[in-house]
Amino acid sequence: LTEMYHEQATDTYRLHTGIDVASRMGARILAPFNAKAWTLKDERGGVVIGLVHEKAVMLFMHCDQLLYLDGQDVMQGDPIATVGTTGHTTGPHVHLVTGIVDPKGSKIIGNMHYRIVNPITWFYFQTKK
Repeated sequence: LTEMYHEQATDTYRLHTGIDVASRMGARILAPFNAKAWTLKDERGGVVIGLVHEKAVMLFMHCDQLLYLDGQDVMQGDPIATVGTTGHTTGPHVHLVTGIVDPKGSKIIGNMHYRIVNPITWFYFQTKK
């Protein structure tokens, strides 16, 4: 891990709504759960693939190559993308964002509104099922 989640900027931390995981360029990113894939391109996040399953949302940013198209079903363990340096980045890594489907959420992936949540909170929410 090269940078942790920071919900608000402070004197010592910048706003960072995800976790950065360093890796080598081109390493495969595997789906952590069954989901529907959605893709987008963003100036800061670069090439992005998002997974949505029931209420869980997980985005992988700065990808080099996408291995799924919008709306395709993904199985846990499938390679979904490769690590890259697209968008604003200083080296190959994945910026991992976690969220919860919420009709009032300010973020959109595919046809779903969601809100970003701290990955620790998100993981706790997922294990309580």
